[in-house]
Order: sequence, then C-alpha cells, then structure tokens
Amino acid sequence: MTYRKWTLSLRVRRRLIGGALAIGAAAFGCSIRIFAQATLVPSRNASWGVLSSWADAVRIDSTLRTIRDGQFAGTVAAGGMLGESSASRVLDYPPSVDHRNEALPLAESDVVALGTIRSGRSYVSNDYGSIYSEYKFRLTTLIIDKTDRKVGPGVDVDIVRSGGVVQLNSGKVLIRGCPTESQPRIGKQYAVFLRYVPAADDFVVLAAYEVANDGVFALDSVQVHGSNFELGVYGGGAGQLLAALRGAAGAQ
Repeated sequence: MTYRKWTLSLRVRRRLIGGALAIGAAAFGCSIRIFAQATLVPSRNASWGVLSSWADAVRIDSTLRTIRDGQFAGTVAAGGMLGESSASRVLDYPPSVDHRNEALPLAESDVVALGTIRSGRSYVSNDYGSIYSEYKFRLTTLIIDKTDRKVGPGVDVDIVRSGGVVQLNSGKVLIRGCPTESQPRIGKQYAVFLRYVPAADDFVVLAAYEVANDGVFALDSVQVHGSNFELGVYGGGAGQLLAALRGAAGAQ
C-alpha cells in the first residue's frame, strides 16, 4: 500500500496523505490518530519567516523589545553569534511543545483562538545568537482564555515563535528554525494555541493550523518531500477542526 501511494504521488506530482485525522478529547487534551486512507490532498510549503533586514531585526522598536529579545537568548554557546561566518540555513531549534504526545496542546495553552496574521517581522535575540519572529495577530473567534489579558474578537495581540529569516548588510540571508515547525504567513487565517508571557506581554505559539479554502494545514508537522518542506494536512476541514476544539475545550 505504501509503495502504491508513493508511485502515484510521483506520477501526479502531488502528495498523498493517509486520510482523515480523528480527534478525541480525553481528560484535559486531545489526541490525533491517522487512518490509512489514500486521499489526494493539496500541498502547502512551510515558511521559515518574514525576511527582515539586520537593521530592523536588531532595532529596539518598542518598550518591550529588550524583554522579548531576551526570551530567545541563550543559544550563543551552541551556535555562536550570528554573522558573516554563520551557516546560511540551520534548522536545529527545538520544538515549541512535544507534538508527539499532544497534537492540540490545550493543557499548555493560555489562549486558543482563530484569527488572521496582519503583519510580521524577524528579530535577533539580545545575545545575537538566535532569530525569532513576531506577528500581529487579530482574533476573530476566542475558544479558550485563561489569562487576565482581556483578549477577544477584534483584538490584536503580539504572537512570537522561535526562528525566522534575517538578511545581513552584505546581502547574506540567515534562516533559523525548527525543522518540524513552520512560521505562519501574513494575511492567512489560523487556529492558534498560545502561551502568555506577562512580562513581555506577548504570546508564544505552541501550535497552529492554517485554515484555508482548500484545506487545513498543520504548521507543526512539517514533512520533507524531496527538496520541499511541506505542511501536514488535517483531513477534517475547518468546520470539524473548530468543532473539535470547542468540544475539547468544554471537556476541560
């Protein structure tokens, strides 16, 4: 069966994914199980972030920037300071959460919501050892809120995720990130699982799903297909995902 699906994907140049994902709320979380079912689905390439200039990436552009830069510091010893001698692409950042055990990390999330990415930029940590991304996210549907932040539909919040893309003054581009995690894309709609950091007044993205007309794509299950990094596909569609989230939230 595996060989037949792989052969067909080469012929049509599109990937076959083993069918729908069954979501079951259990205790405080959900589990996802993949059933073998040959289904032709659209593909979506992963994004490593918004290309930002070095000047913009190190600029202190808000009163909270120093605190946020410090959230992602601490990797200089492992990879050295970013610069001309750095490798162009390094995808060795750890995952935001252990997705093997909990694909929908409800227990770890302070906010679960649907919304749209309005803008974004890549930044460099204050020790110049790593890159992170920050996005302006406008909520449209609030599912879970465990914070005192007073978030809700129509509210913009700053969400952050390790990894991003920065261009040095020489023109060299540095890409950093987790090999299994994609960055969101500006203008797209997402279901997001967020952890609130009060000191920085931002929300760390633990997991996210892009909700589009042609399907729902998991940002946290990036798979390598030849030279392409593609998002995993959630087979239930937007309506089923939202229903599953609401059902799981009610079970908490």
